[in-house]
Amino acid sequence: MPKNNPKGAKGAHSATKKGVLRSVAHKHKKNQEVRNRHTKFAAEHQEREEESQAAINQ
Repeated sequence: MPKNNPKGAKGAHSATKKGVLRSVAHKHKKNQEVRNRHTKFAAEHQEREEESQAAINQ
């Protein structure tokens, strides 16, 4: 059993290995969604900062 694979998938097409790959892909997708959300929030925050600075400078 491989040390770094707790589910112990050995064959190239074993079901558990497919499951592991699927879960990794899902995690990757989730991480991308979170990253996109954070960049969106950061952009909105930047806009608000610029607006408030413009209001102060007037």
